[in-house]
Amino acid sequence: MGELSKKIGEYGEKIVMEFLETIGWQPPETGITFDCYLPKEHGRSETKGTHGKDLGFIYKSPLVEGELVETFISVKYSDKPYPDNPRTKFKKHFSDLAYGLECYIKSSERIERLNEFDQYSSVNTIGILFWLNNTPIENDSKLLDELAKSRFHDDYIFEQIVVVTNDSYAFIGRCLKEIKFITLSENIDFYYPSTGNNLNPTTRRISGKILPVEYLTSRILLFKVLVSNDLSHLYICNRDNFTVSDFKRLVGLAIEISGGWAQKVFIGFPDFNELRDRNAVNNALQTFESKKYITKNINVFNLK
Repeated sequence: MGELSKKIGEYGEKIVMEFLETIGWQPPETGITFDCYLPKEHGRSETKGTHGKDLGFIYKSPLVEGELVETFISVKYSDKPYPDNPRTKFKKHFSDLAYGLECYIKSSERIERLNEFDQYSSVNTIGILFWLNNTPIENDSKLLDELAKSRFHDDYIFEQIVVVTNDSYAFIGRCLKEIKFITLSENIDFYYPSTGNNLNPTTRRISGKILPVEYLTSRILLFKVLVSNDLSHLYICNRDNFTVSDFKRLVGLAIEISGGWAQKVFIGFPDFNELRDRNAVNNALQTFESKKYITKNINVFNLK
């Protein structure tokens, strides 16, 4: 039984490392151990104990000027579906990460790691729980609704913890796979919108290979695809099914951010059907100004 659990755990870390490669978090830190400063409170021996950090990655934020983003990643993987009542299991996974994060902030290992970087004004240390399993992909909305009912978060000390479930994990991979299939291009970047905190023209980046942690669980992802030396397209992927209101909102977003660099815009929905939905798309496009330009340059595709 122990050998099987170890095998499942190692497999989970392997697929998460492969995922991190697809979002540009390379090379990740692996297998870091550090002292527990509160062994009694954290359920260790009263005199000593340690925590582990499965994976980690540090990058300079493209969304906040001068910010260094430090991720503390915990991987929890199972060969079984999420439990019907997930809150007990979730609390166990969450507390393990939160306790580790609390002590890691104070650790000499962290200080040494941050000393390797320069030219930053702030550090944002974020815990990330990858809670995944080897079951057919299903919509995790019910799971997330259940987790949202949890009321134990005040028992822990942390700045931010992000929970990545099967749905978010699969969505990012599906977007990248479909865009590569459509464009036959490897020049796919994540698009970095203006946030109000990244306006310095000397350092501002509008795209790059690193997916900011803020978008790990986003229901909308933006991509800049270099088609040729002087031709770029904007791809917008929506995790939710097609609706006219969502489509119009994303067209408005595309118009706002694509001026000056994107020759064409492609908006993807997981259930878009050309035969069923084309008339609704055309009617929606007619409500915008510059109808001729928009009709010619805005495209919709099925995000399989």
